[in-house]
Formats: sequence, structure tokens, C-alpha cells
Amino acid sequence: MTVSFHITYNPVKECFDDVLKRIQTFISADLKNPDRLETRLFSNRDESLIRAYSTWTNEEAFYAFMNAAIDQGAFADQGRVLEQEMQVQVFAPEPLGED
Repeated sequence: MTVSFHITYNPVKECFDDVLKRIQTFISADLKNPDRLETRLFSNRDESLIRAYSTWTNEEAFYAFMNAAIDQGAFADQGRVLEQEMQVQVFAPEPLGED
């Protein structure tokens, strides 16, 4: 079963560009991950807001990616604090039409 993750993160304003660049770099390096089906990254500098929407084959694959991203510094010097600050929503697919 595929799952969709919607992540909202508000980095410290002074670190915004650095954090966004690190996230972009880390996601780009992982794009060939067979468990990642799609990822879209959005940002709003004025509100210091970063959002990511991604679809994965399963939750375990997503959390393995996130743990690696945090461990490897994808979120600059804000480290493991992210695990409490990030808002992660998980959505399961619903069937469309008749099968």
C-alpha cells in the first residue's frame, strides 16, 4: 500500500536558505530510491515555511529516509530537534471509482 506524507517545517529564519538548500540536495540525491514514488518541495521565505509532499511505497521507507536525512545534516544545525518540530501527516490512499 502506498502512503502520502505531508510535512511542514518552520526553520529558524536566519538558517532558512541553508536548510532549504540542504533539503533540496538530500532529496535530489535520493530521487532514485525505489520506495519514493514522488516528492514535491515548496517554500515561503517570508513566513520561513517549508512544505514537502511525497508518496512512498510504505511508512518504513519514509522514516528510514528521514532518519538518514537528519543524521547526515540535511536540516543544517537544527538536528534532532526536527523530530519534535516537524509536523508530519500520513495519508492512506482511497479508491477512486469502481474497481
